[in-house]
Amino acid sequence: VKKASVFGRAEYIFNNRYIINGSVRADGSSVFGADYRWGIFPAGSLAWHLGEESFMAFAKPLFSRIKLRTSYGLSGNDGIRFGLSQYQYSVRDVYIGGGEGTKGMYPSNPYNPKLRWETTAQWNAGIDLSIGRVEASFDYYIKRTKDLLNPDPIHPSGGFPNYVNDGRRFEYTAMMVNDGEVENRGYEIAIKSTNINKKGFTWNTAFNFAHNRSEVLKLNDGKPRFQYIRPHGSYEEKEYMMLKEGEPLSAIYGYVFDGIIQQGESYAPQSKSAPGDPKFRDLNGDGKIDENDRTVLGTGIPKTIIGLNNSFTYKDFDFSFFFEASLGAKMLNLTRIYLEDNNRLAASSDRWTRAHASNSVPRNGYQKNDGLLYGSYVNSRFVEDADFVKLRNIELGYTFNGNKWNMKTLKTMRMFVGGQNLLTFTKYQGFDPDISTNGSSAIAQGLDLNSYPAYRTINFGVKLTF
Repeated sequence: VKKASVFGRAEYIFNNRYIINGSVRADGSSVFGADYRWGIFPAGSLAWHLGEESFMAFAKPLFSRIKLRTSYGLSGNDGIRFGLSQYQYSVRDVYIGGGEGTKGMYPSNPYNPKLRWETTAQWNAGIDLSIGRVEASFDYYIKRTKDLLNPDPIHPSGGFPNYVNDGRRFEYTAMMVNDGEVENRGYEIAIKSTNINKKGFTWNTAFNFAHNRSEVLKLNDGKPRFQYIRPHGSYEEKEYMMLKEGEPLSAIYGYVFDGIIQQGESYAPQSKSAPGDPKFRDLNGDGKIDENDRTVLGTGIPKTIIGLNNSFTYKDFDFSFFFEASLGAKMLNLTRIYLEDNNRLAASSDRWTRAHASNSVPRNGYQKNDGLLYGSYVNSRFVEDADFVKLRNIELGYTFNGNKWNMKTLKTMRMFVGGQNLLTFTKYQGFDPDISTNGSSAIAQGLDLNSYPAYRTINFGVKLTF
C-alpha cells in the first residue's frame, strides 16, 4: 500500500481573545480506484475567550477562564486492504470430478474502479471553564460518515466463488463498495481538580463522561444487510447482526426467548414443537414463528463510557489508580451456547427433562442434529448485558533524589509496582465483557466466540535518571 499526504494550516489570533484556525490536507492511498485515490479534507475552528471581555467582569471572582469554541471538519478513512478495487484471481485445488484435486484459477475479488475514500464530517461545540482548582469542559458533537466502506455479498452464481478450506464448498464472497451513511452524536464532559495541595501532599482527580448514540441513515436502498456466524461445525450458519436504516451500528438481531414448552402446553405459533423445546415470542402476531419474528436485541457498542483517575503524592511517594465503566452494550455469548449444549457449564444441569421442568435450558440444545424446528441459537437468552467497571491501572512508586544521598551521577531513581485489569465488576457470564471477536469493527461489535480475555498484569521496575 502506498500513501502520500500534503497538509497546510493557518491560525489568526486577534486581541488574545478571538482565535481562527483553518487547515486543508490532501491524502492519497493506492487502495482505491485509479481515479479516486486522492481525497481533500478541509477543517476550521473558532474560539472566543469570553471571560476576557469587559462585560464579563462580574464573573471574574468565580471563573478564571470562560472559553467558547466550535469546529467543523472532514476526515477520510482508507482502512481496507490493498487490491479490493481490482480484479483478483486465486489458484488452488478444485474438484471437477472424482476424488483428485486439480489446480485451477478462479476469480476471487470483483472489480470496483469507483472505490473511494470514506468521509466523515464532524461538527463540535464546546465550552471550557476554570473555577479555582477545578477545570471543566463540555463538548457536543454530531459526526456523519458517508460513502461507508463495507462488503456487499455476491452469490457464487455471480462468478466469484469463495472456496472454504476443504476446497469442495463455496460460500458468499463480497465486493467492497462505498454504500451508506451513519450518524454518531453525543456529548463529553471532562473535569480535572486539585483537591489538596499542601504540606508536601497533593491529590488530583480527573473525571470524564462520554455518551454516544449511533444510527444508520442510509444503506443498501433501505434493505438490511447481515453478518453471519457459525459457532462450530455442528451448528447451522445464522444471521446474527444487522445493518439497517434507522437502527444503531452493531445491532444484534434474533429471536426473543420466551421459556420452554412444558408438558401439556399448547403453543400455536410452534405447533410442531415438543415439550422441552425452546419457545420464542410471536412478535408480529401472525400465529407462527419464523424469521419475521426476529428483532433488534441490543447493540454491541456501549452508550456511555465513564472514567475516574486519582493520583496522590506525598513527599517522595506517589500512588495512582484509574477506574473505567462501560454501560449500555450487549454481548451475544456464543461461547456460552456451545459450552451449555455440550454440558460443560453448571447451567447445563438445569436442562429440561420430564422429571425436571426447566424453563431455561431446552432438552436438546441448538445444534444441527437437535431437531430444532423454530427459532435459532441467536436469541435473547444468550444476549447479555456487557456493562462493567474495571480497575484499569494502579501504581505505587517511590523516588530517590540523588542530591539527598550526595550522588553526583544519579539524579533520580524511581521504583514502582503496578497492575492492569486487576478487578472487574460485571454480571456478564463470559470470561470478559470488554472483548470483541470481530476486533475493532464498528458494524460487528458485541460478539463473544472463544474470545481471549484481557490479561491481568502485575509489573514492577526501576527508572534511573542520570
